[in-house]
Amino acid sequence: AAAEKLAAAEGALVAQAARVVMAKGRAFHVDHVRLWVLLGAGLSDSYVVDGFVMTRGPEGVTKKIEGGCNVAVFPNGVDLEDTETKGTALFTTASELGTYAKGQENMVKDLIDGLAAAGVNVIVSGASIGDLAMHYLDSHNILVIKSLSKFEIKRAATSVGAVPIAKVRAPTAKEMGHCDSVAMSEIGSQKVTLFKVAVGKHSGISTIV
Repeated sequence: AAAEKLAAAEGALVAQAARVVMAKGRAFHVDHVRLWVLLGAGLSDSYVVDGFVMTRGPEGVTKKIEGGCNVAVFPNGVDLEDTETKGTALFTTASELGTYAKGQENMVKDLIDGLAAAGVNVIVSGASIGDLAMHYLDSHNILVIKSLSKFEIKRAATSVGAVPIAKVRAPTAKEMGHCDSVAMSEIGSQKVTLFKVAVGKHSGISTIV
């Protein structure tokens, strides 16, 4: 009897998660239901998140965005692009060095200002974020979450309907993803970032916690 109750409870969770991703006649795919296992609790504590759970907290000072999130996904990180060939810059005076540094700073500022002007307030990055870029992202209150897993990046993009962009630039309307909130939470002493949609709406991915 206990085993039957356990199986029924497990089945109910799976069915609920499947209904989330099959809304509006969408085809079901096993990758659209994720399972995140935490130690120290039981099946009765499990629940379904209508959205995606990333297994780390945000990078900057902004930890929560609510009331509508515009998500841009950059698998190659957020910073100025490296040149294809290496070169050497020779500075003969301090003013030349200062001018070069100021030029780099202005380029990063213009890059981040462009993202903010496009309405981006959440960024998912697949590589490191430069310190200067992080400074300007924080100044615009843009939440930044980093993951080195290409699979996690892909699932995050699927959950919000975003298109991963190789080069850092302002995304088009079709490339930008959307959800209702992105916020850091703590589940079982583990810091996570939850991508959630409101009741009545449906995400591309559901997560069983």
